[in-house]
Amino acid sequence: MKRLILIFSAILADLFVVPAVFPAEKTPALERIARPDVVYKAEGLRDPFQNPLTEASKSAAKPEGATVAEKHAPPSLSVQGLIWGGNIPQAIVNNKVVKVGDAIDGARVISIDKNGITVLFEETEYKFSPQTAGAKSSKNP
Repeated sequence: MKRLILIFSAILADLFVVPAVFPAEKTPALERIARPDVVYKAEGLRDPFQNPLTEASKSAAKPEGATVAEKHAPPSLSVQGLIWGGNIPQAIVNNKVVKVGDAIDGARVISIDKNGITVLFEETEYKFSPQTAGAKSSKNP
């Protein structure tokens, strides 16, 4: 009996259900966007993965026949402290806080690490560590 009532109510529900009819929505025509072709040309540009400070010293070639300039002694830099583990490594040199790219006493700081700082002075790299007051020289390759 219960089955009969269920079947009968399903038939009645199907008779009285009116499907909803919506007016057709107009979709706008798709517009084609003309984009120019992009071609990557890296000829003649510098390598972004190379240090621009050392590249500049390499590219500054001396003309032939020019006399070799007299090299001066590097400035006396005293490294009192290093902060090298963060995003911006810094050092305390001659009671001043410096970071990579800063100049101090005519020398440009090119790197700061746990062992000390490396500066570029007259196209020569010098390393200064907190233990020594003097410089260890290493020629630029």
